Amino acid sequence: MRYIYLLFPILILLSCSSADEQEQTEMINKVMAVHDAVMPEMGKISKFKKQAQTQSEVLFSDSLKANDEQAMELENLAIELDAANESMMVWMRNFSKDFEGMEHEEIIQYLEEKKAEIDEVKKGMEAVLDKADSRLKN
Repeated sequence: MRYIYLLFPILILLSCSSADEQEQTEMINKVMAVHDAVMPEMGKISKFKKQAQTQSEVLFSDSLKANDEQAMELENLAIELDAANESMMVWMRNFSKDFEGMEHEEIIQYLEEKKAEIDEVKKGMEAVLDKADSRLKN
């Protein structure tokens, strides 16, 4: 009977640990779901960037001032596309699943911060892709 009293606190600790791990796994899955949804957009960004640069070069080669303004708009779009691409690359370089030595609360806070960051990366990528899509269709 005495062993039951010793076993009970151990079982409680184990169940808490399991719940913590489950919460961490759920948070990682939420973060990675956004990442995985945005990652395929990297190809579109590269395609639009090349397209914007090519169109810009063609317009700069013409001597009309109106073409220079359009070319500058396209150059700026290419810069925005590159920045969106770089924001994703930076996020990926800075994301780590190595939680060695971290307490559960620290891990959850870290994952919440990374979720907020990848949400911002996603918003930025979507905005510049929408802009490129509408600008480069014309």
